[in-house]
Amino acid sequence: GLYGLVMVYFATQLPTGNGILFYFFGGIGVFSAWGPLKGFIKKQTVTAAKMPTHVSGMLFSGGAAYTAFFAFGARAYISEIFVGWWQILPWVLPTLLAGLAASLYRRKYLAGS
Repeated sequence: GLYGLVMVYFATQLPTGNGILFYFFGGIGVFSAWGPLKGFIKKQTVTAAKMPTHVSGMLFSGGAAYTAFFAFGARAYISEIFVGWWQILPWVLPTLLAGLAASLYRRKYLAGS
């Protein structure tokens, strides 16, 4: 969460339009810290929130790995497919899908308990 706030701060210091990925990933960082922080505030035992938090972290880590691959490993290939601002799509889409999957998992898991 703290690093997410730092990224959002740095995004405000960049020239207009250049900080969009910092805003996006910083916001994801702040958002993903909310679950563990909420558990800490409610003084939940570690086991009560362990599985959904762990699976959500794994999903976000997978999204981050795909994002890193698209951003660095497949950059030349992607620039041939996506033009202009569309090049941001492979950077953002894995994280959005991971967030959706984590949200659906948490909703299903927490509804059953």
